[in-house]
Amino acid sequence: VIKRASRALRQLAEKNRKKGIDNSGEHEGTDPTGMTSDEALAHLQQSEAHLDTLSHAFVLSLKDSQQEQRQRYSQLYDLSRSERSKICELAVKMATDGHPLEQIKELLSVAVGPLDLSVKTVLQEAVQRVVAALGGDQTALTNYPQPLGVLEGLVASVDSTVTSDDLLAWLRPFCGDASLPVRPRIDVLQILESNFSLIDHDVRLLLLYRTQAVSSLSAWPLIKDVEDEDKRYALFQEMLDGAQKWEDFQLLMLLLQAWPPMMKDEVAQSERNPWVMLTSALLTRCQASEGTLDLGQELVSMVRSLYKTKHKLPVFSWLKESVGNSKFFIWINVLMAKEVVR
Repeated sequence: VIKRASRALRQLAEKNRKKGIDNSGEHEGTDPTGMTSDEALAHLQQSEAHLDTLSHAFVLSLKDSQQEQRQRYSQLYDLSRSERSKICELAVKMATDGHPLEQIKELLSVAVGPLDLSVKTVLQEAVQRVVAALGGDQTALTNYPQPLGVLEGLVASVDSTVTSDDLLAWLRPFCGDASLPVRPRIDVLQILESNFSLIDHDVRLLLLYRTQAVSSLSAWPLIKDVEDEDKRYALFQEMLDGAQKWEDFQLLMLLLQAWPPMMKDEVAQSERNPWVMLTSALLTRCQASEGTLDLGQELVSMVRSLYKTKHKLPVFSWLKESVGNSKFFIWINVLMAKEVVR
């Protein structure tokens, strides 16, 4: 049918040319459908070329799949006519659903027409949409209710087509935007750090972003220098000295989690360990003022949040003996019995 319609349109266009009628519609206008004969012919030719791709092995593999998701991809491809916007939507959907970039590359190679799409542009679009969801965009959240999980899948899928430099370039604006929620920005940085071997410059940048992300929640001044452990430790001590309320200590916990663990033995293996100092100060300063706060339970939650992370608490046995708080003593004993604290 399409071939016959295309042939009829070509014949009509040829007759019009012989009569001196402009097929572009500049002089005669368009037909009732809003198309000139040239546009209608191009539309039919695109449809015909797209239909020819439906017999491609990749498209048939989607259609014949037993998975409902892949069958849906086949339907979306069938209806797309290889139009750029629809192919882009399908490719982004496949990427955010966790499919390998090689499959997306195959999809783009099958579609016909001037798509001007690549795996890199598709992944960039996918990352931008997920970042919008992380930033609280309600429309994006509807499509990606668990954006961190989607982002982890996108990061894990990268290959030689998309580099860590590309991802860092796409995600840096989000991580450095102080107007956005702090927790998802730190989560994004941790995903990047756990998946890539970053150069020193980017490691320092991630540390700075993490620190500034946490400091943006408080009245702390803008922090610009956290490059080495000594500077971070000095900054922590300064902030701990000024901490008085439970909210202050919560921010310090978040800050310590955002940083790499302190590795020097004279700090990590002694009562100078930041987590020990924070806990001691918390128990000393908050017991009287935070009457409704269950400090024991909060400390248990803190310890559990660090379990299986790079932050180790090797001196909690010392802390248990040195802190005169019966509730904390009981909770620590329970945790140690369950081998939560190591």
